[in-house]
Amino acid sequence: MVSITNQPITVTADIGGTWIKLARFAGDALRPAATLRLAYPCRNGRAADFAADLKRGLSELLDGASPAGIGISTAGVVNYAGNRVIAGHAYLDPLKSPDLLPGLQAAFGCPAVLINDADAALIGAAQAGYFTGSGCHGLLALGTGCGFALWKNGQRWRPDRQLPLLGALRTAGGSFDELCSASALAAHADGARLERVFTDARHRDVLDVYLGHLARLIDNATLIYHCESLLLTGGLVAAALEAGFDLAATLAPRLMPATDYHRPPLIRVAREGNDLPLLGVRALIAAEAAIAPARRRPDFAVLATEAVADSELRLERCSASELIEHCLRNENAVTENWNRQAAAMTTCATRLSEAFQAGGRLIYLGCGTSGRLAALDALELNCTFGLPKHQALALIAGGAAEAAASIEEDFEEDASVVPELLLLTPGPKDVVIGISASGSAWYVRSGLAFARRSGAFTVLLSASPPQEGLCDLHIGLDTGAELVTGSTRMKAGTVTKKILNAVSTTSMILCGKVTGTHMVDVACLNDKLVERACGILQSLHGLQHPEALDLLRKHNMRLSHAMQTLTHMPK
Repeated sequence: MVSITNQPITVTADIGGTWIKLARFAGDALRPAATLRLAYPCRNGRAADFAADLKRGLSELLDGASPAGIGISTAGVVNYAGNRVIAGHAYLDPLKSPDLLPGLQAAFGCPAVLINDADAALIGAAQAGYFTGSGCHGLLALGTGCGFALWKNGQRWRPDRQLPLLGALRTAGGSFDELCSASALAAHADGARLERVFTDARHRDVLDVYLGHLARLIDNATLIYHCESLLLTGGLVAAALEAGFDLAATLAPRLMPATDYHRPPLIRVAREGNDLPLLGVRALIAAEAAIAPARRRPDFAVLATEAVADSELRLERCSASELIEHCLRNENAVTENWNRQAAAMTTCATRLSEAFQAGGRLIYLGCGTSGRLAALDALELNCTFGLPKHQALALIAGGAAEAAASIEEDFEEDASVVPELLLLTPGPKDVVIGISASGSAWYVRSGLAFARRSGAFTVLLSASPPQEGLCDLHIGLDTGAELVTGSTRMKAGTVTKKILNAVSTTSMILCGKVTGTHMVDVACLNDKLVERACGILQSLHGLQHPEALDLLRKHNMRLSHAMQTLTHMPK
């Protein structure tokens, strides 16, 4: 054991089907200060035995130190809150117990989190700088099975809130888990060490067949998820690196050739080999431990958004015309309060324009209606003002893939956004805006606490003032009680949309995206916008170029680019 320092200690456990790999980290170090490997310690599949053995292993690794946090990664589907496995192989049954994490927290006096191992590797990859900007990128972890995770435009992508179980796809020869895992290659090589399989000529035929299966798996990932690149990690990659085998170069010529509908992905190999899940879990638990003091349960009884507007009003007895009158009166009552936020909105818009011009990003955090309004605003900045997609993003409780089709479920508003925010690695150039009408959503508050510690400028839109130190700027909604008690999709939603419109539009104008009253970087995506762009050309430059319509329509060109092209073309 290495000596214990005064730096905060975090410990991680990567639980596989055969081994549990434990690691202890000191401070911000990316490499473990100590490691320990245990045979899978669950006797007879009993959760109590598993918990007891895991505690003993952690205690041995810690050697008397007190951890700041414990992080666990494993195969299987982990619930959104990150506190138990909800589906997976039988050997994961002990991790399905809702008592496992609370027991670890009580035993060691620190936060504990649980995450799927492919998702942990995805966080580790983002922290290591493999994923930046926009686009769709996959991570393929080749170990006991074939773990897979998607990074799309800065976010973990999970349609229908499900893991993308790529390895479960079946072929005539079996599932890809059975064909492409590191375990499968070792089994077909008569149990030889994987490093030997890559270097020993006696295993050349076995390796050739395996690489053919792996290439088909990559082809399927590309066709199904349209991945631009695929990052390979896991035990198989670690063995290939140790053997000096160029896995990426060997796989490239085996992939499907390019066609009109398909482009082979860029194959990358994680230089960390099998350590990405450990790095991801270590980053996650360090972040969660750092913001734990901010997790103070609000008193819902005193929230302004939960107040009753009129205890005497019986809406069910009103006619349709009376209900409309009530709705309009309630909406119009907030105008004066909204105007009082002008100074805070000005500060926010100014900081946002400075961030954009410095190459930084706007990152929205929201739940339900708030999240969908934020996503709408972020999307529109690209088509209306030409802001690059990766500079305006929205994280929504439950996942961006589901935002338009469903609302949160399974207490997703109460989950931490840190696992998703770690994929974006916010920093001093960025502005993070959280939206929570009540101010109570931990999804939003956790993100603001983490982003502020990372150096980002943080803003909260809420009716209730935030706790001290949570954010840099507060914009009050000041909407009071709703006509339908607690339904913040009404007045609070209306004011939220107005504030977002005013702040983001002002920031775009400050960035030079508007001349006069015209949006000069609009994307010409349909006939109406093409005609509008031609009108702007005429209004601003007196240009009546005969090729303008064709240029804008055929080349899907932004107006600013068209201006430059047309002004250099002979009339």
